[in-house]
Amino acid sequence: MAIVFKDNIEVPDIEVGGLALGLNAFTSTTIPTNNNQISNGAGYVTSSGNTTIGITQNNTLNTSTVFATLNFTDGVATSATTRTLTLGNLGFTGAANANYITNNNQLTNGSGYTTNTGTVTGVSGTAPVSVATPFAGVNVVSMSIATSSTDGYLTSANWQTFNNKTSNTGTITNVIAGTGMTGGGSSGSVTLNNSITNNNQLTNGAGYLTASAAPSGAKGSFYPEATQTISSGGTVLTRSTLLLPGSTITEVGVSMNAAGDELSISDSQDVEINLNFASIASASTNRILTAAVVQKDTGSGEWVDIQGTEVYNYDRGVGNSNTSYGYILAGSGGSTVFEDIRNDSTKLRVQFWIVGRASTGTGMTTLISGCRLSVKGI
Repeated sequence: MAIVFKDNIEVPDIEVGGLALGLNAFTSTTIPTNNNQISNGAGYVTSSGNTTIGITQNNTLNTSTVFATLNFTDGVATSATTRTLTLGNLGFTGAANANYITNNNQLTNGSGYTTNTGTVTGVSGTAPVSVATPFAGVNVVSMSIATSSTDGYLTSANWQTFNNKTSNTGTITNVIAGTGMTGGGSSGSVTLNNSITNNNQLTNGAGYLTASAAPSGAKGSFYPEATQTISSGGTVLTRSTLLLPGSTITEVGVSMNAAGDELSISDSQDVEINLNFASIASASTNRILTAAVVQKDTGSGEWVDIQGTEVYNYDRGVGNSNTSYGYILAGSGGSTVFEDIRNDSTKLRVQFWIVGRASTGTGMTTLISGCRLSVKGI
């Protein structure tokens, strides 16, 4: 550094602290211009080039090799070691081998991905999807627009039409409970409840049988204990009541009087009536036609025939003691009907008579083994 004056200046001797600086007051003699003019009291490194400070070992670090230890003394590294980085160092608790799964056949196919491989050989579609093959190896999958008679896709225009069909928009302001329901309201959440808890609250439009009209299970079957005869002579078409005091099963809801000439049914109902009637020509055996029918009491003391129960027996009345021919004397008939006795008296009886005969000397006799009246509630 130098101080330059514009004009020459004569400076007498300059003194600093009584010392004269003389001509070297501001030269390199008094002011250092190189660090080699100064003592190295701080001990700075004076070597030129690369200088090793601390350890001299060489360590190569990469993605898997890292420092294990690095030791320092007074801020200078004095030693170091390396190690291989593991998944465990990163907090991984699974398999130590990062490449443990090398093939997807080591995995369970929990998502059900298809394992089929190969080439698609055919494409088919179910309506409304259709598949066309314009040329070999090409399949075109398409879907037509829906119409009033054909399924298909909905166009945007059709969707707009569908979406705008209703003009009823806004907020429900009141919910009213109708027939058979309770609840409702005009604000907040409302609840509707079914108030029908018994089928007697409903109209029986289907005509189901009620408990009072259901079949009672009435049953009974009755037979004669003795034969009865209409003798020869007299007039035809005179009726007699068949006596049926015997019972083959335990009666339920029905009962025969002691004489066997009236059957009473305890409940008004529909019943199945079965009549079996057998007779034989008697006295002077000849051709004879007999009949029997079931009657019911109308409730006023008048008995009427039940339509469909009348049966006829034609007895040839030919007898022959020859064991090769035997006798042709007996006949039998049977009938079955369903009868509604709800609006009538619940009494039944059976009557029989001679319809016609070839001779007044011929009579008829009932057969115990061939006569029966059976009744069953349905």
